[in-house]
Amino acid sequence: MISLSDITDAVADHYHLSPDTLLGRNKARRVSVPRQMAYALSRDLTEASLSEIGRHYRRDHTSIHHGINRMAERYIIDPDHRAEYRQLDAACRATVLVFKSVRAGV
Repeated sequence: MISLSDITDAVADHYHLSPDTLLGRNKARRVSVPRQMAYALSRDLTEASLSEIGRHYRRDHTSIHHGINRMAERYIIDPDHRAEYRQLDAACRATVLVFKSVRAGV
């Protein structure tokens, strides 16, 4: 199963940021959009509640909810954003497959 940390690492790597930057308080667009992407992926790829996602990202659950809604708006409107989300989704899922294969000795 994919973890919130796996998603944080994948998003940080994709955007050339450190995981600590995503978890930090920087509100610059170059950080806030990737952070919101991580929120949405966390909601879609894990069974974590908004409160659990919030604790991981050091935010209130209402901030997580707002970020997920912003990502949903961008997903509908912007084909480039939609493609980027799908790419990150696939990368996160592939990470889980690799770890399962390694654990199984494949």
